[in-house]
Amino acid sequence: MLHRRLLNIAWYVLYVLQWVGGLLLILIGAALKADLAKVSKWSALAGGTLSWLQSTGWFSLTLLTLGLGLAELLRKLLGPPWVWGVIRDLLDQFQGYVFRDKGNEPLHFHRVTLFKYCRWRVCFSRWPWSGWLMPVERSGHTTRRKISVFLAPDDADRAEGIAGQTWAQNQVVLVSDLPSLEGNAVPQEVIKEYARSTWISEEWAHCRRPQARSFCGIPVEVKGKLWGVIVIDSRGTKIAGRTSVQVYTLVGRFLGKLLEKV
Repeated sequence: MLHRRLLNIAWYVLYVLQWVGGLLLILIGAALKADLAKVSKWSALAGGTLSWLQSTGWFSLTLLTLGLGLAELLRKLLGPPWVWGVIRDLLDQFQGYVFRDKGNEPLHFHRVTLFKYCRWRVCFSRWPWSGWLMPVERSGHTTRRKISVFLAPDDADRAEGIAGQTWAQNQVVLVSDLPSLEGNAVPQEVIKEYARSTWISEEWAHCRRPQARSFCGIPVEVKGKLWGVIVIDSRGTKIAGRTSVQVYTLVGRFLGKLLEKV
């Protein structure tokens, strides 16, 4: 997951560049209408500058217009920083609500992660355009780097992890009472059971040794279309019963409303 602070800085930089570009458009537009002879009589330097602006004006106007359009598109893709701040706070509050009885345990034992569906990503191990669920935000201030990316192809049988299956099924997915993979002498049968229950490969489970023992996946829709998923993971053996599904679904809908601004 790219650091959200860097993305927010990029948003502000693009915002400033748009303002500068807009002022340059006004300046060049005025220069094209100015009387070169009168300006040259007043100042040779100003006349030379104006002559250069007029000779390159139409090219500059085209380039600036394209640049402003690209900057606006990139800002929309990044999303306003205030929206992502609210989303981060919502995930923190949601984590606190779900695990309100785990106050004495470290925050990273119980996490809430937001994934966005992307049609392609830069990778070399598999086809980049297979369809992916990319992490975009997570509760807490730790374990925010090297978050797993999950395959979410059109072939739903190949969807990976709780995130992929939540995407494929488009409904809340609960998995509880998973075996522990801690220690060096975990039987292969236990690893196989963990992998089967969480829709990951045995190799993945063996190499990464995930510590979560329960999961909850929640679909997130934006403007009536499936946008991504929320995944809750915990080192406890149970996150919640079915009675909590409605509450979790409401959180997903509220988050979807916020994401309309992104």
